[in-house]
Amino acid sequence: MKYRRVGTGLIALLATACLSVPLWAGSGYSISQVNREDNEYVIGLGKRDGAQVGMVLNVYRDKEITADIGHFKIITSVFLGRIIAHQVSAKQTIGRLRSGGGKQKLVQVGDYTQPALVIAADELFEVGDTDLREAGLKRMGQAMRFIKRFDATKIRVEVHTDNQMENSTQMSQRQADQVRDFLASEGGFEKGHFVAIGYGAEKPLVSNAKAAGRRMNRRVEIVIER
Repeated sequence: MKYRRVGTGLIALLATACLSVPLWAGSGYSISQVNREDNEYVIGLGKRDGAQVGMVLNVYRDKEITADIGHFKIITSVFLGRIIAHQVSAKQTIGRLRSGGGKQKLVQVGDYTQPALVIAADELFEVGDTDLREAGLKRMGQAMRFIKRFDATKIRVEVHTDNQMENSTQMSQRQADQVRDFLASEGGFEKGHFVAIGYGAEKPLVSNAKAAGRRMNRRVEIVIER
């Protein structure tokens, strides 16, 4: 059995059976109610789980893809948008969809969310560099507290760039590895609880046409899968 990372999770490729075996795909907190008129979404994640007002939740839906070669299927996760929590009780969160990136109009009951801490990559790295800036250590401390709040055992570190950088995928992967290693060593977390993914310019939130948009797209996301 061979494993390949696709989207936000890991999947197993079975060359001899028409099966799909997601490992981390689908992990998260489900949307149980949708009120499109008021742009409100109810999520099964409350204060007891670590939720707070103002928290960002990435919204996903699993998608099954059949490979062109071989007899296997892939389960990957499609990013649909972001919800910002505005009411949090002990057992649930009510949030509103925020515009920018994703496919917000498609969000529905059964889609799932993952809490995310979004940090401007420029706060952690010089543009085009892979060494953590000393000035960014305060933000890394915030990331450690964020992870501990959820008592998380599945954490995804994503690094995204703009479209102006050469070898952006390789560079963003090295940056993601740096963030993961720092969090594991300095935060006392198990390194095996992390997956580090460098997406390069593959998943922009906004257009890269202007400098402000490129700054927004250069980001690091610490995402709680569970």
